[in-house]
Amino acid sequence: MFKTAMIIVVLGVGIYFLGSHFLAGKVADVVTEELESSGQLDEARQYIDDTPELKQMLESSANVDASTLPFTTKEKAVQTVIKKVGVTELYSLQDRYQKGMSQAEQVQVIQELESKLTAEEAEALKYIIYQELYR
Repeated sequence: MFKTAMIIVVLGVGIYFLGSHFLAGKVADVVTEELESSGQLDEARQYIDDTPELKQMLESSANVDASTLPFTTKEKAVQTVIKKVGVTELYSLQDRYQKGMSQAEQVQVIQELESKLTAEEAEALKYIIYQELYR
């Protein structure tokens, strides 16, 4: 009985672990494809180019030594953000953004998100965003 329970627990943890990695990869791929095909990636790039605070923040991470970052892939970035911020809060932020936010509110949201990440995770996230937008 104990062995059966242990096997079920190990399988459950394994499925959860592999499933979360798989889903994070799928989310990153779907979002990237959707942004590229809809032209929103170009809009995001233009918006950042037109917002000096955001551009400066991302450019500061452009030439970071990637080997010093805790992660360098979109998939790991998605996993980290979901783990640290949470799906519910991300949906709430998306809803607030769609309803309209001033640049000051957007900068405040970015600062709130950064506060939930370590300095290294925030740096890695900025590095990945910069690479995706300007590669």
